[in-house]
Amino acid sequence: MAMDRDDDRDIIEISFDDDDDSDEQEQEPAPDPDIDIVLHDGPGPSSPPSASEDVGRRSPRPAPPLPQEQTEPVSTERYCPVCGFALRPLDTECPRCARLGGAAMPPAAATPDVPNHTDPTYPPVRAPRPPARIGLILVALIILAIAIAIPFIIINSSAYKARTAYREAVEAQLAGDLETAKARYLEALDYDPDMGLAAFGLGTAYLGISIGGQAEQHILGLLDAATGGVTTDLEQADHWFDHAIVLANRMPPNRTLQDHNISTPRKLASYAHAMKAMTAFIRYYAAILVDDFDVAGQWIAVAGQEVRQSLTLDPTNPSAQEVGGRIPR
Repeated sequence: MAMDRDDDRDIIEISFDDDDDSDEQEQEPAPDPDIDIVLHDGPGPSSPPSASEDVGRRSPRPAPPLPQEQTEPVSTERYCPVCGFALRPLDTECPRCARLGGAAMPPAAATPDVPNHTDPTYPPVRAPRPPARIGLILVALIILAIAIAIPFIIINSSAYKARTAYREAVEAQLAGDLETAKARYLEALDYDPDMGLAAFGLGTAYLGISIGGQAEQHILGLLDAATGGVTTDLEQADHWFDHAIVLANRMPPNRTLQDHNISTPRKLASYAHAMKAMTAFIRYYAAILVDDFDVAGQWIAVAGQEVRQSLTLDPTNPSAQEVGGRIPR
């Protein structure tokens, strides 16, 4: 059957000759200039090819699958809570526990299907923190409590009470109230037995030394009493001066005392020796007045010894210099 030119454009026949055993190389036939070769990899935008066009053509490669949305794999694996054996989705009991005769797997608790409304784009809501103002208020209250407690502790401490009693004793002695001064000095020593200034002040109160009072008249009264053999106040004064020397020797040498003139333990001992020289000088005069020169000589030797000890501790002590200038050579 004869075919027209149009049909030759649409159909290409390819034949393979297996019967040709000649050694000559196969020559490719020259392409027909009137034949168009069109290769289709897939359906194009035009109309689908007819059945006649598919004859003798190479089958097109399948189109690659469209990419699917990647979703996070949902883990459906379950494990036995008793032995950890992997369970299948429909298992209601652990095959391993049932085979080994172990404890049966407890039934899974029914968990209600609670919808999750958490938006993954927002962070979880945290519990609100207490305002910083509350912390500042608490700190302020603690500081206020400490500020109130510290003065209360100081006021009720023995050291504070001793200093208060000593200050009141000095004020009373300067005002000439020697009896009140003696009581306050004793009170200070009750609160602080190591207060050497209180012991020294108590000795001077027995000598009648004060600014507001009649110190000279009081010393003259002591002299008159000594001529009659009454030396009670002088003995009390010497007792507290000796006690002040003992306390001064116990103190650290670099300790600072609460007195402008007697500011160190060394000066405290120096002034106590100077006051003992004064009491010895009063006894010396009392013995001279009653013509007891042997006793007078003994007391003037004691006075000279106390002056030397005082000046050894403090060469600038004015009291020791004053008493030493009155001792006869």
